[in-house]
Amino acid sequence: MDGPWSGAVARAGGGRRLGARDLGDVAAVPYRDFVRPPGGIRNEDLVIDHVRRVARVLEEEARDGFTLVLGGDCSVLLGSLLGLARGRDLGLVFIDGHTDFNTLETTVTGAVAGMDLALATGRGSSELARLRGARALVQDEHVVAVGVRDGDFGEAKIRTAATAGEVLDHLGDRELFIHVDVDVLDPAFMPFVDSPEPGGLDPAALVALLTPLVRHPRAVGMELTIYDPRDDRDGRGAALLADMLAQVF
Repeated sequence: MDGPWSGAVARAGGGRRLGARDLGDVAAVPYRDFVRPPGGIRNEDLVIDHVRRVARVLEEEARDGFTLVLGGDCSVLLGSLLGLARGRDLGLVFIDGHTDFNTLETTVTGAVAGMDLALATGRGSSELARLRGARALVQDEHVVAVGVRDGDFGEAKIRTAATAGEVLDHLGDRELFIHVDVDVLDPAFMPFVDSPEPGGLDPAALVALLTPLVRHPRAVGMELTIYDPRDDRDGRGAALLADMLAQVF
């Protein structure tokens, strides 16, 4: 849904090989705040506007079948959950190299991309933590994290898993949404990310993890985030993602 991101994967054959219906792009406006406002969130108003626009498209267009969201940084998680919830408390499979559990008190950069899961679970005073009113976008106990190599969840009741079977056991009969930050892959395979962390999954392992999840009858959608096509000059990162998507679906 982010133009450069989805365009790069599409040029690598992603959309054609999936046979998917394109819901269009929701382009973000350029960053304004490259330095964190004192005690605040960088570009908070711009991010609020963007995630609400993502949610609107999903609410209006993604009513049937499985929805795949491509692009942006991890703040898109908030728009995906808001747009696909439709009054339900979804389960969240959080596949990421980082916890993204920073708060206003712990963040160094003030970037929502490092705070998205904390905000989605209702932490903090930002409007981004109240997009669904008093109820968080997702409850702690409905989150299962896989592949995290940096950060922790503190006292949150978030579970971790290593396999799709463990994920599904934890979530029970709950409908689920899958978040995939491509930095869950080892930088040897996917260096085109904001914060590469060594020790990640290889592509075959990620395909094996995702396949039973996206094909599960209770799965409502998945997002792929963080890949930066500006650094992928020969297109090998886009080709890898397109090939993985084709295998998974």
